[in-house]
Amino acid sequence: MICNPIGLRYRSWILFVFSWVPVIGYSQTGCTDIQASNFNPVAMVNDGSCLYPSTIAQPETSVPLNAMVNESSGLFFWNEKVWTHNDDTDGHFYAIDTLTGEIMDTINWSVLTNVDWEEVQCNEDFVVIGDIGNNLGNRTDLRFFVIPYNAFDSGDLFVVDTISFEYEDQTDWTPSLNNNDFDAEAFLLTQDSIFIFSKCWSSMQTKRYALPLEVGIHIAQRREEYNVQGLITGASWDDLKEQVVLCGYSNLLMPFSVLLFDYSNGQFFNGNKRKIVLGMGLHQVEAVVNNGNGSFLFSNEAYDGVVNVGASLHRGWMIDPWVNSMNEITKAQEPAVIYPNPATHSVSVQLFNPIHGAWRFSIFNEKGQQMDKGKFHGSKWTYDVSELPPGFYTIQLLIGQKEYFYRMIKE
Repeated sequence: MICNPIGLRYRSWILFVFSWVPVIGYSQTGCTDIQASNFNPVAMVNDGSCLYPSTIAQPETSVPLNAMVNESSGLFFWNEKVWTHNDDTDGHFYAIDTLTGEIMDTINWSVLTNVDWEEVQCNEDFVVIGDIGNNLGNRTDLRFFVIPYNAFDSGDLFVVDTISFEYEDQTDWTPSLNNNDFDAEAFLLTQDSIFIFSKCWSSMQTKRYALPLEVGIHIAQRREEYNVQGLITGASWDDLKEQVVLCGYSNLLMPFSVLLFDYSNGQFFNGNKRKIVLGMGLHQVEAVVNNGNGSFLFSNEAYDGVVNVGASLHRGWMIDPWVNSMNEITKAQEPAVIYPNPATHSVSVQLFNPIHGAWRFSIFNEKGQQMDKGKFHGSKWTYDVSELPPGFYTIQLLIGQKEYFYRMIKE
């Protein structure tokens, strides 16, 4: 059985520092992601400062959802099926055919009160329902329903436990519709903890809170925050690859996702934070789930306003091309790095080890035609690509009998 998140092991991260690399001398910090606009080729330790160019990616496919789930608010895998649910009053769960958007199966949990169910996650032991929606910012009954994994289809109220909580930094419960920082629609689950990502209507940030996966009344501890400049509505992760995907939308209803990767010590916001705009127009994206093959599924609820948008299920792109950072091990093994890539005006080659003599270079287009060649000395070389037509290129580097090839994209 597959259950999101896959693996569900919340691990300790070990930071490898290669202080012996001759050209560096010290464990210099900086942006280590070659795809970032501020990539630092001599940085060995990622400090979370990476900045990325504006990126838009459309879903691979989109299908309309059955009208029974017009308020699709969460997505999760249970018993090898993708399930969703509505976020108000409806206590049913619906298995969705990801190719057609039609309902394949239902599970009835109407014995539980759905004040505002916004997310469902599961681990190897439990299915956890997050009754955490708080548009007014005044709820005093925020809670999680905890159901044994193997009893989720029973509808048996006697197997349900409840975790109640409040936020440690909330001191005012005056109602303020869509103008408070204590709403939430996204959380992640480990074997022993719950991590909430807040939906901050006022500040347009997100705060991560932590509380134990234990029955009782708890204070959600504020751990970190990130100025996401939008409203976070869903979360999913692949803990085997240590990658988190958040989804949400701007105050203008423009949907986006945020990729969190190359973080350390369990602090999701101290690593790389890459925002991908979902190029599908005005959509109130509410949920995301790891599809188990390197891609993610998104859903949006129906919206009636300036435009009318029906509820849909979207198959996202493969995440790997966006998160291939230049980590320390790669830098220790590779003689050079090419950046920025894609390139618009110029491309640089940074060598990691001292050399003696000149490097020879050749640039080939995707048809194998040589576009230029020459030599350079030293540990860094910058080449003007502004006159090259857009497309894929190969840069060949040679010194003595050693030969290396790097792919480059000219935008």
